[in-house]
Amino acid sequence: MGGIEPFELPPPTAEDLGVAANAWTSGRSRFSVSAGSRWWRALTAKSEAEARSFAEVCYASPNNCRFSPIEAAGNIVPAAYAGSTRETALWELVLRRVRHEGIRRVPRHETRNR
Repeated sequence: MGGIEPFELPPPTAEDLGVAANAWTSGRSRFSVSAGSRWWRALTAKSEAEARSFAEVCYASPNNCRFSPIEAAGNIVPAAYAGSTRETALWELVLRRVRHEGIRRVPRHETRNR
């Protein structure tokens, strides 16, 4: 796997802001994904092959996460974090603990080999 590359986060687009505003006003966070679209995930794995395998799977997690556990018919719905751009996936990873744990500095091990 490659090393860490710096990147610049572009400002949100009008479409990004529209999706966020719709979720806020409707009380529902739903976004339809087009068939054949590409999505990015940032995760930890021992090899590129293992990372590809992990990226294709959604897990049913009992943990109290931002988007889970979501239940349907008494069962936990499998979920995965993903972004429509590489930058979004990386920012979700880096900023995940800032809101919930109030950390101000992201530990190096949180970004290494992602």
